[in-house]
Amino acid sequence: MNFPLITFAVGMLVSSHASADPAWIQVSNPAELAAMGFPATAVNVWRLPNDSTDPGLPDRAPLGSTPTNASYAMTGEDFVTISSLSDYNSAAYGHLYCPTGATSRIASASVNVPTDRRLFFLDMWGRDASATQDMSATLYATCQPADGAGTPNNFVLAEVTSPAIVGDGDFFEFDTVSETYFDPQRCGYSVNLVLGSGTCVGSDLTLYKVRVVIGGNL
Repeated sequence: MNFPLITFAVGMLVSSHASADPAWIQVSNPAELAAMGFPATAVNVWRLPNDSTDPGLPDRAPLGSTPTNASYAMTGEDFVTISSLSDYNSAAYGHLYCPTGATSRIASASVNVPTDRRLFFLDMWGRDASATQDMSATLYATCQPADGAGTPNNFVLAEVTSPAIVGDGDFFEFDTVSETYFDPQRCGYSVNLVLGSGTCVGSDLTLYKVRVVIGGNL
């Protein structure tokens, strides 16, 4: 199955002309693009600098992992692998990992949020018991030009990486999203899960849940 067809839907609050916006940073490092699942020569991948001092964000410190805002959550069974030939294991409660030695480490899930809601945080729960590998989740907006045909641009809105943890490896991590509103009329939204940087290490890298925390209307 084709990577762009699975990982990114069509349609964000910016068009292909957003590439000229100085607030967005083009991702041009071939190794970084390849690690994200794009061709090493891709020119349509952009990164939104996060701003944890954004006055519109709620104070996450007292919220911990249980904010009172609305949210959209995904467990492992909501993710689809980038290759129809890849092998993933779904354990109890929707936990997801790829078998030891497998080479396809990327899976994607669509994010559905009401129109014009503010995106606040990307949360991830999982298990990282690997001494050499990490897992990450990235929130993307994939947007078509607003005024006609054209190649879609992919925008990184937030990224979460598993920490180095002793013991059983269970963790909760989050990242903030700078001022961005959900606009499904122009963009599709997805979360990409990447399990390690080489071959799969089995249940040592396991996803429990990913959540996008959202706020009120414009």
